[in-house]
Amino acid sequence: MHLAGRFWAWAGLVVVGNFLLIGVVLFLEARADLRPVEMDPTDGSRGVSTRPLIQVRFRHSMDPASLRASFRLEPAIEGTLDVQDRGLAFRPDRSLRPGTSYTVTMTAGVRDAAGRTSVEAARAGFQTRSTRLLVMRRAGSEWELWVVDPATEDGHPIARVWAGADQQGIPPVVSPSADGDRAAYIVPADGPKWSLWIVDIGSGETHPILTDQDGIVTDLNWSPRGDLIAYEQSLVFGTLVQSPKIWIVTTDGAQTALVYGRADESGSHPTWAPDGGQLAFYENRYRAIAISSFTGTLRSVRSFISQSAVWAPDGANLTYVDRSSDRPGQSQIMVARLGASSVESQALSEDDVADRSPAWSPDGQWLAFARLTQGGSGIWVRPSTGGAARPLLQEAGWSQARPVWAPDGSELASSRVLLRAGPSGEEPELWLAALDGPARRLKRGGWLIGWLP
Repeated sequence: MHLAGRFWAWAGLVVVGNFLLIGVVLFLEARADLRPVEMDPTDGSRGVSTRPLIQVRFRHSMDPASLRASFRLEPAIEGTLDVQDRGLAFRPDRSLRPGTSYTVTMTAGVRDAAGRTSVEAARAGFQTRSTRLLVMRRAGSEWELWVVDPATEDGHPIARVWAGADQQGIPPVVSPSADGDRAAYIVPADGPKWSLWIVDIGSGETHPILTDQDGIVTDLNWSPRGDLIAYEQSLVFGTLVQSPKIWIVTTDGAQTALVYGRADESGSHPTWAPDGGQLAFYENRYRAIAISSFTGTLRSVRSFISQSAVWAPDGANLTYVDRSSDRPGQSQIMVARLGASSVESQALSEDDVADRSPAWSPDGQWLAFARLTQGGSGIWVRPSTGGAARPLLQEAGWSQARPVWAPDGSELASSRVLLRAGPSGEEPELWLAALDGPARRLKRGGWLIGWLP
């Protein structure tokens, strides 16, 4: 009996211990289920874009209110928080500071749909990179896409692009992603045909997403959300070029869709709104800037110049260029204010000038543009609400390309070429112009594609 009693006592302890162990495991698993399964950027990441899409994902459906209440980014910055079923995505309203450490935190108190609540915070720290210029440069009969540090002027090629036998003097069509991690570019071929490729800017790895497509593509624009690319395509029949149409493709190439171009519709120069929910383009039949919300109804504002409209950072306004008089060569910057049911336009340029290629500053406080006057061509800026314009760079005998703002809005970059008859084959000069300071020419030039965050 004594041995039997000891046996049953021992057995009871084992059973109780197993129950306790099972309880501990279930408790730990429940806690683990409430920790994010992924935080992007990952903890310890370096060289992160100053325009990142910050994402936090969980294993199960979560309570939206608790996700909103628990999210932190330090140092703090305003942005758009999109709460989803199993996580959230945060997009800053302005660029993060380059070379700076940030921490994403999900504080304790996150709840899932079953009512369980997390008791520990989850954190991921990352460091942003320096901003860079994306530049297209000649490489014999081909073109190379370069990444250039604007401070040190150090750079390296990341992709070699063939422009086609009949397009050697024209840079290939390129569009960088909003976060500056990738770039899409068109590779033309005989036929005429074309392919759409993507290059990873960090690694230089390239891959096609559309191949052996008919016609030609003359414009390309990557969506702010990074999931879609809009492009302008025309079919070619012998010597006849069809009116262009607007298409979109997912960045994996799996799906394409015609946005505008059915029957006698014709659209050019697509540009995405900052939130990715609208697309502006030039309507060729009616000579107007059209705005699509993908609902079948278009808003429009009249313009006699075919061009890319430029969205304000808050998406409430568009800038574009229109004729300022009946005299040849005169043009003015226009601002279209987008109301709920109407579009109102206002001219910002003076008389007797040729203004073009407007660009909003990242904070929406300034408009930069290229201006041609009797004194020469250059980069000018003015307050976006109106007021006097002033030059940052001006010199006679040059044609100035569209200025591009630095992500922090402190300076602009632009390419320029000499005004002369016929193609020169010379590499464009590349300039940086500070908003409050002198302009500086880089030692080597090229066609500026974008300023990567």
